[in-house]
Amino acid sequence: MVFVKDVFNYFELSFRVLKSNMANSIDPYKLTFAVTYKCNSRCKMCNIWKRSSSNELELWEIEAFFEGNRFLWINLTGGEPFLREDLVEIVRYAKRPFLVNITTNGFLTERIVELVKIMKRYATRFIVTVSIDGPREIHDYLRGVRIWDKAIETLRALMENKIECYVGYTATPFNAGKLRETYLSIKKEIEDFGFSQLHLNFYHESEVYYKNVGQMALTQDFYRGLMRDVCFLLRHRNQLDPITILERLYLSLIPNFLQTRRMPVPCKVLKTSIFLDPFGNVFPCTTMNVVLGNLRKTNYELAPIISSLEARRTSKLISSGNCPQCWTPCEAYQTLLGNLKRWLR
Repeated sequence: MVFVKDVFNYFELSFRVLKSNMANSIDPYKLTFAVTYKCNSRCKMCNIWKRSSSNELELWEIEAFFEGNRFLWINLTGGEPFLREDLVEIVRYAKRPFLVNITTNGFLTERIVELVKIMKRYATRFIVTVSIDGPREIHDYLRGVRIWDKAIETLRALMENKIECYVGYTATPFNAGKLRETYLSIKKEIEDFGFSQLHLNFYHESEVYYKNVGQMALTQDFYRGLMRDVCFLLRHRNQLDPITILERLYLSLIPNFLQTRRMPVPCKVLKTSIFLDPFGNVFPCTTMNVVLGNLRKTNYELAPIISSLEARRTSKLISSGNCPQCWTPCEAYQTLLGNLKRWLR
């Protein structure tokens, strides 16, 4: 029965992706859900750890939300998601999506591995991304706590338990150009770690999520370092699996974004995806500061929010390019999938 459900999930996700290329309706199949703003890091590039975590959605509220709303692709983030005591139940209530990806700083090794072993039963494909932003000294400086050794321990334990896992590297003015050095430092600790496990993001500002507007100056040194990181990955990530193909496309368009400060292709967020914060607020994405509605005011139904005049107005703004303009993987991947005609010419 699980196999049949997984096959159905694959075809349903494929259909929704194709639909996003042809229809103009708001029909999100991807959910980015910040399950908590609690965090045990003190990152230089992010102020989430400073934010209040009081009055976050309770488990029964999340259950009610998933009961009436289905997503095929779920990205669980925070804060640090594994600080949420009911994380397993949250994943279980999501009704077996095709893909669940969860990000972690890796600090709570035993808890992370224990919970992931359980949670992976509730998705067709379950992925863990461990944040590592440099060799030990750089990573610990950026994270504000000594956490590199724990992140490595967590990554090693996940790999030993045959759990699909990746390293998420965010390029900032403090570490841009250090991806090769980061890879070698991880490889020294974990011999089986490979290029295919490296994922690259780069510093973005967001009033909605990171609360970091104006926090870092992006100099020419940053851009040059970022391009070295991009070139390093493009040289070494040449597998033919869907994730690598999508990532290579994302990476290849970073220079275009840096030059124009505009998305290289028409943005598809809201039509394909939404961002849900820990308090039930629904946003188009992690960078556009427009609250479309709050689940607590709609009996945890998404339909009244995404069918509202505000949602339609916001969708038109996004389609016309009147949005903050970003190129973060949280929003770029489904946008790339929603522009297949451009890549199949």
